[in-house]
Amino acid sequence: MLAGVFLEDTPRDEIYAEWIVPDDGFAGDHMFVTDGQIAFDFHGYCNRDALLVRYWKRYRSRQLE
Repeated sequence: MLAGVFLEDTPRDEIYAEWIVPDDGFAGDHMFVTDGQIAFDFHGYCNRDALLVRYWKRYRSRQLE
């Protein structure tokens, strides 16, 4: 929902949404907007690669619980 609002308020061709969807049987999807380098999600702005590292680190730790 946040990504959709962001895209409505910031209509630029170079900004798009990315959606991480785990395989069937796994929880933990995540959607954010990016221009390929900077990303925005509910945490705020950060480097896209840093967002992905944070997401996968948190995702893996939850899958091992």
